[in-house]
Amino acid sequence: MKGGNVRRLRAALAICVAAVGVLLATSSMAGVVEVFHADSLAGPMRELKKAFEEKNKDVTINLTSGVSKQLAERILKGDTCDVLLRHLRLWSTMT
Repeated sequence: MKGGNVRRLRAALAICVAAVGVLLATSSMAGVVEVFHADSLAGPMRELKKAFEEKNKDVTINLTSGVSKQLAERILKGDTCDVLLRHLRLWSTMT
């Protein structure tokens, strides 16, 4: 992955972590957060889960990995999640 793409992915993940933080701040900072994420984000999501749970002992993050379209279809059919992280197709104008 090229440097610009890595920075974009990190920025997207930082936004997602902030969103989870806002979600938890509006609750009691305890409980379970259900996260559906694209297969391509499995590695970074495991790292974020571990780091977040180490700092927030009363919070459990459940990760569900899959194809973005299929995860969205699951939600439309009634499955629930707190956060949906879809695959980001990153284009580079650099050759």
